[in-house]
Amino acid sequence: MLVLEIILLYLSFISILIIKKIIYHIINVILTKAKLFAIRYEINQAIQIPKATYIIVVTNVIYIVQHIFDFTVYPYQLQLITIVKDLRSFFLKHLMNSIKFCDYSSNDK
Repeated sequence: MLVLEIILLYLSFISILIIKKIIYHIINVILTKAKLFAIRYEINQAIQIPKATYIIVVTNVIYIVQHIFDFTVYPYQLQLITIVKDLRSFFLKHLMNSIKFCDYSSNDK
């Protein structure tokens, strides 16, 4: 009987760890999508300016920017497709157009 209780306790502990990991992953995906949406919105607004030739994206989540060109990350693909589409239209306007991503971490203040 004691062995069965220990096994059940162990299984419930494992279940709690798995649930925590799933919740952490869900929150991380949601926050990353929100940050990508903000970057997407900034780029979309910038390409609407007729004579804009240079876009500077200042962000404190530069690691998110790395996902923009990584289409293997499934949860972000819709945001990424739109960002790349906007950037493509921006670069097709003029060959000298460019974009720069700058990291502005909170510890840089």
